[in-house]
Formats: sequence, structure tokens, C-alpha cells
Amino acid sequence: MHTIENSQQTLTSLMQTIQDQAARSADYLANTNNLQFSTEVTETGQNNSTVIMEAHKGMPTTALRVNDVAFDQIATKADLPTKTARRLRDEYPAVLDHAVREIWDKENEPRMIRSFMDSESNSSGTARAFVSDRFKTFDNVHLLSAALPQLMESDAQWKVVRGTVTDKQMFIELKSEIITADAAERASNPHPTNNVMQLTEHTRSLGGVNRTVGDVMALAIRLRNSEVGLGSIQVSQMLMTLACLNGMQTGNNHRSAHLTSARGDAEFARILQNDTIEADNHALKLKLRDLISSYADEGQFETLMDKFTAARGDLIQVAPHQAVENLGRIMKLTKPQTASVLDGLMATIQQDGYAGHAISRATMINAVTAVQHTVEADSMNDWQVMGGKVLDLSPKDWSIVAEAA
Repeated sequence: MHTIENSQQTLTSLMQTIQDQAARSADYLANTNNLQFSTEVTETGQNNSTVIMEAHKGMPTTALRVNDVAFDQIATKADLPTKTARRLRDEYPAVLDHAVREIWDKENEPRMIRSFMDSESNSSGTARAFVSDRFKTFDNVHLLSAALPQLMESDAQWKVVRGTVTDKQMFIELKSEIITADAAERASNPHPTNNVMQLTEHTRSLGGVNRTVGDVMALAIRLRNSEVGLGSIQVSQMLMTLACLNGMQTGNNHRSAHLTSARGDAEFARILQNDTIEADNHALKLKLRDLISSYADEGQFETLMDKFTAARGDLIQVAPHQAVENLGRIMKLTKPQTASVLDGLMATIQQDGYAGHAISRATMINAVTAVQHTVEADSMNDWQVMGGKVLDLSPKDWSIVAEAA
């Protein structure tokens, strides 16, 4: 029987983390004029802010330490630049506390405070998000419970490649074990009789993930979610280069905003109940199952591979470093980002499937997506999306990248 788990137990570890977080999660609805904001001075020079909710109707007085994500959201909602707010917290805490309390009192509105409660305590924890009372609590556990049955039953034979949870987001990427094609072979034979290949003797297992020698691409899928308001619920179709596991997101990408109907004023702080959450989420769970099924379509993969194969014929006519600089200008990259793409290009041209061949648009795509392995997890998505944008550059923009002025 096919299993989507890899030998590194990535999915198992991810699920354990998510289930632990779900068990400790609590969401509070409160009007800001019923909240207190206080900053504790520490000896480290980085002070700690706390949101306090007073006891009411069986709920004890609750103190929630504010993490960096929630702090920045509190600052932004108060129209304070986050850099300024952090300086006030660490150097002038009384000024920050006074400003936030005044704004909360005079500009009173309902908010949701998302938290992880401390073990064996219902009165202390960590505030991890400060969001609108309309925030849809479709959490990581909801996304995986909707997606995993469909992924496990799919004829695409998905296999987990990587996944993680940070303070900002969760993502998991999977590749098909059987929906694969060789771009180089397709370039020499534009109309092969069988583009979808079974795994062969050329496949080897490195770190628990099957990799194939040569310029072989696999259909892949990425699930992403942010429980703290820093991104939508997202299902993305991808192409993955098997030699290096670089992922490029295609134009097939669905986002669902964390948005539901307003939950109204909360004169006193109260906890959002599970039945309300489940009612909000039922329709979205069904929609995600359908999307995951559609993104396993072999016909869509064939269309994507045709585009990628064509990209192998778009050769650059300038020096590699000049092409990267040109691409940086077109994509509006910073100097450090452009340097990272050049590093990615140097790695790519030594890689199976690219070594010894002329540098093309396909090479540049791989150079861009290679950067995802060198950045923090929260930034990987940006480089995968950028790879897709390079594939879709207009002829005019590609000529600026590839041709001498």
C-alpha cells in the first residue's frame, strides 16, 4: 500500500506539532477598551509586553505574553511603525503602554486574540495574533484533516518532501511518485507516446526522498496556511526538479481568505466556541478536497511540461552574471537577492540535466527556485512563486534578460 510519509517522518513530526498546538489553542473575543496592555522591564534590554483580560463569568483574569507576531500587529493597528514600537518597548516602555491603552480605550473595537495557553493553566499563555473579530479560524489541523484523506487516496501517489510550522505559517509540500517527465527527452522528441513515467532504475533515494538523475520534473503540490493573519489558506500546484527538489509554483493557485462574518461586540472577553468554528469551516473543507483532486490532473501537468520544455530553447546571449543582473532589474530584486540568484545559477549549471548545456530560461528558473533552500521557511513561498513568474515572462521582458543591449 502506498504511503505519503517519507523515511524522515516529516509528516508525523508535523502532525504531532500541529495537534499539540491545537490542544493548547484558545481564541478570545474582546473589545479593546476592556483590555490592558503592560510592558515588563527586563535585564536583557528586550522587554516583554502582556495583554491582560479581567475575570468575568467564570473566566479567570488571564495574562497573555505578546510574541513578536502579535506585537507587530498591535503596533500596526495603532498606526505605529513596528520599528518604532519595538524601540519604545525596549527603551521607553511607559510611553508605549500609555499610547496603546489610550488608543484601545478611545478607538474601541472588537478584536480576536489568538493564543497558546501554558500547560496546566487556563489563565496564562502567549498571545500569538491580534486580528479582526472577523478572522476565520481555519487552522492547520483543519487544513490537514481536509487534505490528507484526498492526498492518501490519490492515484498520483503523493510523497511528502518537506514541511514545517513557524510562528507565522505552516506549509507542506508533496511530489507525485509517478506523474513525472524528462524535459530534455521532450525537447528532442516533442510528441512522445508516453510522457508520464514510472520510477525507473535511475531513481535513487537520498534522505528518504526519491530523486531521479537528469532533468526530470514531477508534479507537486503545496499546502500553506497562516493561523495568525499573515497569509491566506493556499493550495498551489507545482513543478519540482527531482535532482535538487527545487519547487516552482504554477499559475494554478487557490487562496481562501481567513474571513468570516463579524462576531459582534464583546463587552467582556470570551472564548470562541468550537461549534462556531466548525460551522464556519465545513464548506471550505469540501472545497479544498475538490481542489487537491483537480491539481493531480495529468493533462495540466502535460501543459506545464510543454511550457517548461519550450523554456529550454530560450537561450541567453549574454554573460551569465549579466543575465542575472538583468533578471534582478526585471523582477525588482534587491542586490542581496540578485546575488543569491547568481549563487543559484552557479549551482544549477553543475547539476544533472543542466551541466554541459547552454544556459536557458529553464536554467534561470532553476537558479531562482534554488534560493528557496537558503532562506528562512517563511520566505520559501516567495521564491517558488518567482520561479513561475520567470517561466511566464513576456517575450519583451525575456529579451531584456537574455539579449545584449
